[in-house]
Amino acid sequence: MSAKNAPDRPKSKTCDLSGNQWAQTGGDNLPFTMRMKNDGGWCEKDSPTTANLLSRVSHMHVVQPPAHGTVEITVDDNAIRTGYKPDAGFVGTDRFRIMYELYNIDRQFNVTVSE
Repeated sequence: MSAKNAPDRPKSKTCDLSGNQWAQTGGDNLPFTMRMKNDGGWCEKDSPTTANLLSRVSHMHVVQPPAHGTVEITVDDNAIRTGYKPDAGFVGTDRFRIMYELYNIDRQFNVTVSE
């Protein structure tokens, strides 16, 4: 999946995020957690960046898609955004992984979706 420009899309009214860093000291990749409601909106993680890094976003892609939703990596003027939207009616846990090839980082996102 390649990155694209950030669309104007509905946001989930409940989107709690945790896990702010790509890796801990020593290089162990830490999971990122999203907790959200299935209300038809997206839960998004913004990673602020500089203009020279935005050109490198094409090196980011989904290596494990979610089983119960959609993932998109998008770009705006100041950030790379990873967004997840659950399938209609889905309640439960899901996960996906993003690879950032430039730094050889493979990051798992754990998602909990409630009604």
